[in-house]
Amino acid sequence: MASAWASPWGLAGQKVLTLYGITALSIPWTTVLTVLAGAALAGLVAAILPAAMAARTRILSAIATS
Repeated sequence: MASAWASPWGLAGQKVLTLYGITALSIPWTTVLTVLAGAALAGLVAAILPAAMAARTRILSAIATS
């Protein structure tokens, strides 16, 4: 499904960009990799911190309060 839409929109975008004189697309790979690494780190922190708190919870007292 995505490839069916991507091709016509990609071609249309390329045509519009060439009208503005942009003939080459430059991808800032360092920025892409930095954002990807930051997102991975944030995901790990978001997963590990609650898991560590849950591991320290006493099961019987948690059941008794809920």
